[in-house]
Amino acid sequence: MSFKLLGMLVGCSVLQPSAVAQDITVKLNGGLEATVLQIGRTRDHRNVTLSLRISNKGSSTAYLILVDNPMATDNTGGIFKDPVVSGITYCHYGVWAASYCIGIPEKHDWTVPIQSFTEIDPNPDPNAGITVNFRLTGQGDGTVASFSAHLYVRFVSDTLKDAAVPEAAKYKEFRMMTLSFPPMHVKDAQ
Repeated sequence: MSFKLLGMLVGCSVLQPSAVAQDITVKLNGGLEATVLQIGRTRDHRNVTLSLRISNKGSSTAYLILVDNPMATDNTGGIFKDPVVSGITYCHYGVWAASYCIGIPEKHDWTVPIQSFTEIDPNPDPNAGITVNFRLTGQGDGTVASFSAHLYVRFVSDTLKDAAVPEAAKYKEFRMMTLSFPPMHVKDAQ
C-alpha cells in the first residue's frame, strides 16, 4: 500500500509579487511558533497560496509531520483544499492519518519512517525555522480567509538519549496540535 508523502522536494508556487505580508504569529505547544509570511490568490480565485515559517523557541527538538487536509475558508463560504505542500513532511490519509502516517495505535509497513519527519532544533533567532508553502485549490470571492491544518509533533529534550528509545515508542509520543490562523486579508494576483 502506498501513501501520499510530499516533503522538501515538492514544488509549490507562491504568489510573490502581489501576495500580502501578514506578520501574524500564533504560539503553539512546546515553544513552537507559526508566522504567516504571505498569502495570495490567483486571478481566477481558484487557488490560495500561503507561506509561513514554523520556528522553535522552546528548549526541545521538535519532530513534525503535517497530516490530513490543510484548508482555507473565506468570508463568502469559499473552501480551498486539495493541497500541494512543500517545506515539511506531509502525509494525507484523511481519517486514517494517525494510523497510516504516524503508526498510532500501531506501526505498519506503510507508516512514514521516523527519519522522514521534519526536525526543528530550538533556536531563539526570530528568522530561524522552516518555511512551509501551501497551494490550496477551490473557489471563493471573499476578501479574507482563515487557514487551519493538523500537525503531529514529538518533543525531545535530549537527542543523544533519544537514540536509544525504540522506534515503536517514539511513534507513540506524537501528539496532534491544530495550526490555525484567524481571518487574514487576501490579495488577488495582478
